[in-house]
Amino acid sequence: TRASYFFGGLSGSAGVSDDIYKLSEGSTAWERIDNTGPAARYDGHLEAINEGRQLLLFGGSYSAGGAAFYSDVWLFDTATESWAEVTVTGDVPAGRRTPWLRMWNGGRGFYAGFGVNGRMQAFDDLFYFDLASATWTPIELEVAPGGRGFSAGLTGPTGSIGMLFPGLGTSGTVRDAWQLVPGR
Repeated sequence: TRASYFFGGLSGSAGVSDDIYKLSEGSTAWERIDNTGPAARYDGHLEAINEGRQLLLFGGSYSAGGAAFYSDVWLFDTATESWAEVTVTGDVPAGRRTPWLRMWNGGRGFYAGFGVNGRMQAFDDLFYFDLASATWTPIELEVAPGGRGFSAGLTGPTGSIGMLFPGLGTSGTVRDAWQLVPGR
């Protein structure tokens, strides 16, 4: 059965959540799934991968004031409705809210970066995460966009990894568009 999922969030009355909900195809009501998984957060990136058999979660925050910013990677199995944390080997990027993320290499990894920290300062970094080896590799770009958060990882032109547009930089709204192309 096809379904949509929602994880975490922030509510003025309930605070930060670690709940995951499912809306099954044909249903009109969200169903809370009872299980243990990632710490409560909002502004993380949640994406369906492996033809919807898993959800990938990266980043997020417990508090805009800097209490906790995450750079952990979690996988949610939609068949068993259970979470598993990916145990990362080596260095890990700084935790962040609203990261930019694009799956790559047939779903075997993803590019992630940008986002903001607790002082709403925008990151201008980029990394590749290999799911098989559970390692992060920093990506050095010859020409790079300025730091920004709140940028969706958009599908780009054929042959590109994706688009970065628009966003919120440290000094305000950023309206330029960039495409990430492999090998450049």
